[in-house]
Amino acid sequence: MRPHVPLSPEDRATVAMWSRRVLAVWAVIVASLVAYAFLAQREPTTAKIEKTQQQAKSSPVAPGWQR
Repeated sequence: MRPHVPLSPEDRATVAMWSRRVLAVWAVIVASLVAYAFLAQREPTTAKIEKTQQQAKSSPVAPGWQR
C-alpha cells in the first residue's frame, strides 16, 4: 500500500482544473447524445407522414361519393 502524500497547492490546482475539464467534456458528450436522439427521432416520423400522404394521393380507391 502506498503512503499518503499531501499534494502541493499547485498540484491541487492542477487536479481541480483537470476535474473540471473532464466534467465539461462529459457534459458535452451527454448533451450531444441527447440532442442526437431527439433529432434522429423526428426524422422517421416526418418520413412516415410524407409516405402516408403520398400513398393517399396515389390510392386507386375512389372516394365513397364516386362509387
